[in-house]
Amino acid sequence: MDHFLSASLLTDALLGLALLLLWRVQPDNRSALYWGLGQLSLGGTTLLHFLPVSVPAQYALLHQLGQLLGLLCGSLLYVQGSLAFIGRPLHWRGPLLFTLVAGMGLLVGMEYSPTLAGGVGLLLLGGSLLWSGWLLMSGNHSYRLVGLLLALRGLLNLAFALALDLAQTPPLLHLLAFLAKAACLLGLIYLVLVEARQRFPNAVRFLADGIWIHDEQGRILQANPACAKLFGHPLPSALEGRTVQDFLPFVDEVSLSKLFVLLQQEESAFPLTYEHQLKDPSGLSFPLQVKLSPYWQGGRLLALAQLKDISARKRQQALLERAANVDEVTGLASRHALTRHLHAWLQEEPDRPFALLFLDLDHFKRVNDTLGHLLGDLLLQVSGRRLQQLMPGEAFLARFGGDEFVIRLPVAAGESAQAAGLALGQQITEAFRQPFELDTQHVVVTLSMGLVCYPEQARDPAILLRHADTAMYAAKRAGRNQLCLFDVCLEQAVQDSLLLDGALRQALAGQEFSLVYQPILLAEAGALCKVEALIRWHSPSLGWVAPDRFIPVAEESGLIVPLGQWVLQEACRQLAQWRQDYPAACGLRMSVNVAAWQLAAGGCRFCCRRAGGPECQRPVAGGTGAGADRTYPDRRGSHHRAQPRRLTPAGRQGGAGRFWHRLLLLELPEPHPPGYPQDGPLLHRRAGDQPPLPGSGAAHHRHGPQSGVAAGG
Repeated sequence: MDHFLSASLLTDALLGLALLLLWRVQPDNRSALYWGLGQLSLGGTTLLHFLPVSVPAQYALLHQLGQLLGLLCGSLLYVQGSLAFIGRPLHWRGPLLFTLVAGMGLLVGMEYSPTLAGGVGLLLLGGSLLWSGWLLMSGNHSYRLVGLLLALRGLLNLAFALALDLAQTPPLLHLLAFLAKAACLLGLIYLVLVEARQRFPNAVRFLADGIWIHDEQGRILQANPACAKLFGHPLPSALEGRTVQDFLPFVDEVSLSKLFVLLQQEESAFPLTYEHQLKDPSGLSFPLQVKLSPYWQGGRLLALAQLKDISARKRQQALLERAANVDEVTGLASRHALTRHLHAWLQEEPDRPFALLFLDLDHFKRVNDTLGHLLGDLLLQVSGRRLQQLMPGEAFLARFGGDEFVIRLPVAAGESAQAAGLALGQQITEAFRQPFELDTQHVVVTLSMGLVCYPEQARDPAILLRHADTAMYAAKRAGRNQLCLFDVCLEQAVQDSLLLDGALRQALAGQEFSLVYQPILLAEAGALCKVEALIRWHSPSLGWVAPDRFIPVAEESGLIVPLGQWVLQEACRQLAQWRQDYPAACGLRMSVNVAAWQLAAGGCRFCCRRAGGPECQRPVAGGTGAGADRTYPDRRGSHHRAQPRRLTPAGRQGGAGRFWHRLLLLELPEPHPPGYPQDGPLLHRRAGDQPPLPGSGAAHHRHGPQSGVAAGG
């Protein structure tokens, strides 16, 4: 017995410590910790039970309590270790409560029958070992052998419990218990080691990316099924033991040594990513992405490689690249591609001149509105194809957006970019004289073009495009279907228009406008018959601004309507004031220029009534616009109204600089008072008469606006 006892205690100590060391190496493996502590607890119980010396009476209770705690703790820790190993959740409250109650019962039982209490304790241990063995056998089929050993050990402990007296049990039973315990502990150590070794394969087994681990010589140590499939092998074992060079031809000894130098450097940005072209088993080439990270195993540095076929990603990138660089309607280069092309060109050949043409289809919106957007897209397609047929060898054509196209036309050194651009523009104009066939529809479209030359007029791509766009809009204002060469004056006009637009909005709120009155005299008598109200603008920052500068800007920005309303209100108010202050002026008439936009907006009569003046009754032919209403003299020499036509903004033609001519001259009459002569001069300057009317010599009368601010001409 002494030899068996010594061997048993030594086995408990060594194998229990071995389990604790395994836990120390792998702190997340709690099953090794519980099993190791449980076995050491049971070994301590055995040691206390078979002490060779008698225990003093005063320490007998502590001696019994130590045996009891060792037995119960060992039983509890074995069960918890098995639960942790198979991944079951741990519940400490119930087992601890049971252990506490059982321990108190056994402690009380030892006072009456120590032998019976020891047998009950062995029954608890045997039951715990049987339960632990059943847990292992139910967790995984590969754990069944160790589970059977644990169950056998539990049965032997039950046999010892039934024998009641351990000293009287046969030596063969002790030998079997020792062998079962040693085999069980070795089996538990084996489980911990196998679990640690299989942790990596289990983690990467079902990954879609190929994973392998290789050493500094390139020998593959471990691989997953996805990696084997990537190289046309059914099992990972076909890769293990072979070298990386067998599968990746671009890898050599030099690259491997450089790789491990990088893996040892902490400042390296992991993972290290590389892309190479590789051939699959069928011979087709595909892009392979390799990501490398350091992997330490037993103090040895290895390389963990993640291999992935990125063909799908490359196809997706190609689709996105095409969507970004190719226009989906015309198939030409997109605006993004044009910008990239210009930047790349200026970096590669910064001294080579070229011409940049900005093209816009005239009245393209009419095609969309009348024929529909499908035919509008078809028109863009056939226009793009017709332009493409005219492109010289190195010319670059792109759809800028909407119905706009851009052409970059390079020329040889010493040649004139302007001459080449004008020649190409003439060819395009001639080509677009031919109609397009759009689903049985014959459509003729023209192009307005702007031309800018590099490097004379700009060197930055954004500025080049802006200048070409400015020139194109100048061609539209000049009548369309022509090419306009960029000039600094165009840019200054655009800037001036922008400056005036902002200043006009402030002027409406700042009461910066005033009216001057041009007298109109009867040629025969030289008498004043009416006056014409003309608007003037004095800006604190710009000074006096001529009407031919700010009226076109007001037309384009829509400010002409509130500006014209103010002119009508102020003119009516002034006319009413004159008639009140000067009785002889009761028949005076006033002419006011009204823009077509203002008539289209309506409200002239209401505006006159609100100002306290007469109604707007007689539009006369005072402007040159196509929409000006005409009046016809009757037999008495007076005027009657023609049937008015509604003027719309679509009636405006020509450049912005001529908008201010397209006005109507509205007369603001008053019915003649009784006894007032129908003909003859309205006012006569005689001695003793009242002072002449203000404005009889182009008088200037300044007033602030009453409801907004105005513009007229």
